[in-house]
Amino acid sequence: YLPFVKKKQSWCRTTTLGPGIHWYWPKTTEVEVLPVERQTLDLPVQILWTADLQSVAVRGEVVFVVDDIRPAVCKTFDFQQSIQDVTQFVVVTVVASKTCAELEESMRCTQLIEELTDHLQGELESYGVGVERAFFADFTKCMAIRVYGEPGHGGVLPLDSWHESMK
Repeated sequence: YLPFVKKKQSWCRTTTLGPGIHWYWPKTTEVEVLPVERQTLDLPVQILWTADLQSVAVRGEVVFVVDDIRPAVCKTFDFQQSIQDVTQFVVVTVVASKTCAELEESMRCTQLIEELTDHLQGELESYGVGVERAFFADFTKCMAIRVYGEPGHGGVLPLDSWHESMK
């Protein structure tokens, strides 16, 4: 964890605190401690279409470190949420640019890991975040079914009602 001081008047007036004793004026400054060591971000499952219009479900993971805390806190409101947003967009871009067969083949070798990591390093560098590795933890072909509407009594839609609504 790396402590830093932020001025209450402006979020971007930050100073990174090193080791030692530090004095500050509590009425005008706040001290916040954020992690900068190696961290893992588990992404939620995304259901996407490949270039050959196959539906796949992917769940990615990103291993990162915060190289420079100042851009991380000055350019974003919640830098960990921003990392997730950028990473999910890169996953969409990579999956949509390849056919399902290409994705399956690149999963067998390290090509996909390198491609995801390289894309993310370029995207997150301006936020002071260094990406060690990005990869798909889960990857499978799927068929997505989403039911819209209000559920029946008790919050559960009976199976026979669901079959009737699908006709």
